[in-house]
Amino acid sequence: MDAGFTWSYALTIRRTVDTGDPIKAARTVTNLPTRTLNGRGVTPQETRQFDQIQLRFMSEEVDGIAEIAVQSAGDIVPQPRNPPNYVLKRPLEQGNEWSSTWQSNQFGTVNMIPINKRIEELRRARSRQPGNL
Repeated sequence: MDAGFTWSYALTIRRTVDTGDPIKAARTVTNLPTRTLNGRGVTPQETRQFDQIQLRFMSEEVDGIAEIAVQSAGDIVPQPRNPPNYVLKRPLEQGNEWSSTWQSNQFGTVNMIPINKRIEELRRARSRQPGNL
């Protein structure tokens, strides 16, 4: 959750309502400096996908790391996520699964997409240089 770290995801969204090809996209995430939101310490993350920028506000909760608010381009203030969107859920064990939602603002429409998340593999952290993941 250190400020300045940036990483990318390759996304594949498979359609269930038609037989069209999957949507492929990239998502880039950058951690911004920690701040306070509604009395809680949060790490804002700037996300870029589908040619849109969004701020996600991440908080370390008792049972994991969760997105507790989101701010899209048209929002004046962050909008709470209720329930929170867990990006990592304890216990940190291979095979741990949980359900969540993913918010898509593609084509200017907000859609909440149900998703299942699973810890596929745990690796020991390697030493890192400042600015590298």
